[in-house]
Amino acid sequence: SSTTTLQMRANPVCPRRAVPNKRKSASLSPLYVGEEFNGAFEGCITIDQTEECFMKVILLQDVKGSGKKGELVDVSDGYARNFLLPRKLAKEANAQAMNELKNAEEAKEFRRKAELETARKTAQIIEGKSVKLTATAGQGGKLFGSVTAKEIAEAIKKQFGVDVDKRKIELPGDIKAFGTYECEVRLHQSVTAKVYAVVGEKAE
Repeated sequence: SSTTTLQMRANPVCPRRAVPNKRKSASLSPLYVGEEFNGAFEGCITIDQTEECFMKVILLQDVKGSGKKGELVDVSDGYARNFLLPRKLAKEANAQAMNELKNAEEAKEFRRKAELETARKTAQIIEGKSVKLTATAGQGGKLFGSVTAKEIAEAIKKQFGVDVDKRKIELPGDIKAFGTYECEVRLHQSVTAKVYAVVGEKAE
């Protein structure tokens, strides 16, 4: 019986030149080896004496089936050359691009840690605190309108000196009467705090 041969090599010149993109079927799973060429890691697989080249690229946009923006991915040479690169959806992962990616990832990690630390400090300041607000009374002890998350965020800033995004404040429902209302503030994916909105009548 015939035996499927699997060869692996790394060319001293760009392995994608003069190499067909078509891959013949084989009973063995494809493996590859490669080398750094012009600052980018590239390589070829040889199956049944037909080669298919790949290259590493950094995605500049989300690409369905390939990955998310900023990710380092392996793609076929033809797909990169004919689609991703000319459409500015990716850039070749050469030495400069890899260094920029590393710096971007380090900056992202720094921002993530800073945001988490800020959220924790804010939570320590406002956790369990009462936030005083006033409103004008209407008929039957009801309010004219309702107290909003924006008003609560402004009151937190005024009373405790910290900034809270109004979109992060979850109200228990419409606040349309005087009283005390428990609100949850989602400061970070892993950090929350509870405050109590105390709504009193505005003095005449």
